Amino acid sequence: MTFMKSILYLLLLGFIVWQVSCKPRQKVNENLNPSFDISELDTSSKEEFLPITIDETFSPKKKSDPYEITSANITGDTLFLALRYGGGCEDHFFTLTSANAYSESIPPQLVLYLMHDANKDWCRSMIFKTLTYDLRSIRYPGLNEILIVLPELDKPLIYSY
Repeated sequence: MTFMKSILYLLLLGFIVWQVSCKPRQKVNENLNPSFDISELDTSSKEEFLPITIDETFSPKKKSDPYEITSANITGDTLFLALRYGGGCEDHFFTLTSANAYSESIPPQLVLYLMHDANKDWCRSMIFKTLTYDLRSIRYPGLNEILIVLPELDKPLIYSY
């Protein structure tokens, strides 16, 4: 019976160590609300825009860590993506990539893939973040509109310029 107690105590100790081993949680921006509507953003301010990576060898089969696009909007030349994902202990990195392959349609369609690198963050906080991307690099020559397809969304976004 003492052997069973020893096993039980070791399991309990292991569980306690596992629970407290995660780094302290970083403070999440409390101004972001899970029911956040991206149209409420002040899009007139000069924010830091992320570039869209153009990689003609890109394969969408590359692994991405989980995330959810909760809202997407285009204002002017800027794509706003509101995201949520798990984490809280490490820096996360997002890359928006295009294979630069426009569909032969009017208007042309371009698929963009958002890749998430969670940096091996196994913490369990729910993070809400808005990413902004400059769309000018993906304009189609000779036209003033394209459809942007993000596989996570139900319908394409219209980018008029």
